[in-house]
Amino acid sequence: MTRPPSNPATPRMALAAVLGWGALTGLLLLLPADLWQPTFQAGGTWASVAAHVALLGGLAWLLGRSLGATGVSRPRVVAAVVATLYGAALEALQHLVPGRAPDVVDVVVNGLAAAVGAWLAGRR
Repeated sequence: MTRPPSNPATPRMALAAVLGWGALTGLLLLLPADLWQPTFQAGGTWASVAAHVALLGGLAWLLGRSLGATGVSRPRVVAAVVATLYGAALEALQHLVPGRAPDVVDVVVNGLAAAVGAWLAGRR
């Protein structure tokens, strides 16, 4: 079975989606504490975990789908690793943000979310 010809705009749109979601993730995870704490105080730790899961899992899913469409070898593995490293880098950068501090639990949650997001990217 042959694949239908792809739309040349599709890879650009996929790249734009990945970069946009990555920028949104970076912005939200590097907000100063006084801007984000009131939002998550009501939900507590679970609200923060849910945000990390949605942001990094979503990034891995978008990246996995995008890489899969371009023929990259092992796109889900690449997506999970890239999203995990990006999440860890953002977490490390939090020491530069007023009122924020890196948290190992967030790094682990980011990695698990990235793995699940990448796995879901391969599901049809």
